[in-house]
Amino acid sequence: MELHIDGATLNPLIEAEAQTIVDHTLAFVIARREDEAVVKGQLAGSATLISIDGIKGILTAQHVARRILSEETFGLVLPNYPEGDIHQFLVNPRLCRNYSFLGAQPADGPDIAFIVPPRDAIATLEAKGRTFLNLSNRRQRILESPPAREIGIWAVCGAADEWSEEAFAQHDNKLVSVFHAKLMGPLLAIDWPNRADFDYITFEIERDEGYDGPRDFRGYSGGGVRQFIIQAINGAPTVVQRHLLGVAYYQSELQTRDGKLVRDLFCHGRESLYRTLIDKVRSEASTAV
Repeated sequence: MELHIDGATLNPLIEAEAQTIVDHTLAFVIARREDEAVVKGQLAGSATLISIDGIKGILTAQHVARRILSEETFGLVLPNYPEGDIHQFLVNPRLCRNYSFLGAQPADGPDIAFIVPPRDAIATLEAKGRTFLNLSNRRQRILESPPAREIGIWAVCGAADEWSEEAFAQHDNKLVSVFHAKLMGPLLAIDWPNRADFDYITFEIERDEGYDGPRDFRGYSGGGVRQFIIQAINGAPTVVQRHLLGVAYYQSELQTRDGKLVRDLFCHGRESLYRTLIDKVRSEASTAV
């Protein structure tokens, strides 16, 4: 039976689901010096904490990984740690491993990466209550009997650069960088292409009157793509399954299509994550010294 959900029910449902993924969602920040005395944090992308065969790390886009790993240090922004609190979590790029794919054309992909920080960074993340989604345990189910593409709600989680701001900390009145993230959904998938060993999803983002997302998706690169399966339980729409099935990596320019103002969001799909990326990590990790 088809389940119909109106906007008044859907929006609180998505907001509630954002809380279920917050412990394995994060963003990257790099330092930018404006002058001798002022250093500000600049958003560099979004990411998801995952594990592959016991290797714990960070899933993101390769162009994001390339940017942060070229810095002297990069920071991790942990949403709701605890809610609204100031934190500074820095990682040394030279101590990270990088399993990644990067194509020649930004829109065409591939553009996906798995960054493995040093053990002390992993330990700190876990001490702060962060969790790592086990992709290896989900691999067989996702590849052999995935949920139908047409059911449930698709969404992408990330932080938008345009939502970044500066604010004064209450406890010492120092100026700090503040970053905001959002689980954006529902998204309309309009294309499911395959190229070489990778699959892709193209989402159409319509800028209608009810749109409350960012004008520009810069910062969402590397953010996790989710599919939420919904059933009616006791007459109420309820999320019964949650799947990480992709990574966002590129946005189109705003364009008019069928009389609507839209932007396309290009993402990797489940085959890229659960087959190609896992195979790469298994192959390269087994030969690492």
